[in-house]
Amino acid sequence: MFLEPQQMAITSPENPTPELQSEAGVLNYQAKASELTLPDLCIELSNVMAAKHNQMQVPLGLRNHLENQTIVTDLTDKAVVICFVHFGQPKVLEYCGGDLRKFNALVNEVDEEVAQQDMKPAQHGSIMLGILGERLKLDLLVESGEDGNLNMKTGAELQFEIQTITELTREERGYHLGHTLVSMESFMVPDLEGKFPLLAYPVTPEQHTVMDFFMAHILMLSQLGGMSINSALEDSLNIFAEMFDEIVADKDRLDLGIKFVEKLSRR
Repeated sequence: MFLEPQQMAITSPENPTPELQSEAGVLNYQAKASELTLPDLCIELSNVMAAKHNQMQVPLGLRNHLENQTIVTDLTDKAVVICFVHFGQPKVLEYCGGDLRKFNALVNEVDEEVAQQDMKPAQHGSIMLGILGERLKLDLLVESGEDGNLNMKTGAELQFEIQTITELTREERGYHLGHTLVSMESFMVPDLEGKFPLLAYPVTPEQHTVMDFFMAHILMLSQLGGMSINSALEDSLNIFAEMFDEIVADKDRLDLGIKFVEKLSRR
């Protein structure tokens, strides 16, 4: 979790100091974060989460508890400010209903998941922002019908997701697709005869979001490969079925995503 000096943006992952102890401190940090390039903002988020992890690993008795808690709280607030800068404060507050504890829990959850992968700070922060973006766009991807049921959006409304995906690097796209495949496994079931391909029964907003991003990936891949969307979707479901055991085994998400694309390209 310790980073080299040249990888620092604002926060030191090894020796963080509280900076957001006043309104002026928050505004100053937000101003500095706003001036960072996207790669540097990703490094800053990675540094903040690494510093928080390091602080929480300090053995009891070696550091004043109050001082340690102040630093951890400051780092937690920094992660929120970074997301305010990247996504916009209204989007974050809309997601959590104004209760930042819910958003902080989401950030910790995503960080724990991404930290399992061996990657550089910029990539770690970039993938974190990508996954957080998926969760924050939940209300854009899912809407309530007149009957109260949730309806998946399609067509032009998925272009936003496609644009988001195309801006990622090849590795990031592979990881995101692999992450989506693993998420889909939880609510995909065989057809009535117990045969493949699997059928999706999304119920929750989160499951609808996963299906929307799966569709966005397939639309993008069909456009790049010159395939019809119906053909790409049918092939994709069959490939998902073929890889189902690997996906259930929760293997490396980057490997899953790249293997899926390779299989689709050979169809």
